Amino acid sequence: MAVHPADDGELVVDGTSSPGSPGSATSTLTILTAVFAVVAVVCLGVLAYRFVADTDGSSSALDRVGQVFSGSDDAAGAAGDDQALRDEVMSQANQFVLRVNTYGPEDLDEDNKLPTYADGVREVITSKFAVSFDENLTLAEQSVSQAGYARGVELYGTGVESVDEDSATVLVGGVITGSYPDSSAQAEDGARVEYEPQPFRFTVQLVRTDDAWLVDDFAPLTGEIIDPEAPLDPSDVPDPSSTDEPTTDEQQGSGS
Repeated sequence: MAVHPADDGELVVDGTSSPGSPGSATSTLTILTAVFAVVAVVCLGVLAYRFVADTDGSSSALDRVGQVFSGSDDAAGAAGDDQALRDEVMSQANQFVLRVNTYGPEDLDEDNKLPTYADGVREVITSKFAVSFDENLTLAEQSVSQAGYARGVELYGTGVESVDEDSATVLVGGVITGSYPDSSAQAEDGARVEYEPQPFRFTVQLVRTDDAWLVDDFAPLTGEIIDPEAPLDPSDVPDPSSTDEPTTDEQQGSGS
């Protein structure tokens, strides 16, 4: 193959152009132009498809163009709405578990009832579920008034199992605590005997009623021994004058 000097003094092999030659620049420009043309055609094709498939055909051409470019905003808005819905049902499920498991002697009125406790729970449950709650309320009031029982709860985690426009299932986990007055001779004033905290995992069913999420039912997950609707029976609380620690059966009774 012959090698000859180029016009600017560089050695150039026949059939090629030097990097700085006019022929090289023209070739590069031609390739770039072709690439840009292909990209432009693809983009126009995508926009045309979205114009036809993702817009309202009864709208004006200008409105349909606006719909094409607002599609991503709509998707982001839908995702935000979905998360807001999940947060709302989790918050309501948490409120229910906290309210139904938090009461004690300080909540009793002059008639040895728990009106503030009861009203707080009824605010977050359906009228159907309120029937079951009221049936167990007397037992809770007796456990507090007769035995000085107090109950509390700490939540560890909450998650949504399923949710749609008018119903949701939420999982709530935590521990329930219980205590009764310690009236032994060596006990200080106000001392209490604590039951061992009892872990729980509840499935909480919610329904949308009049634009509000209310709890319609709840139950322990399969295999749990805790009965979520049964407050402590007064007979399960040890004699306050006894110095014995709560038995295993009594500890389970405090969380049931």
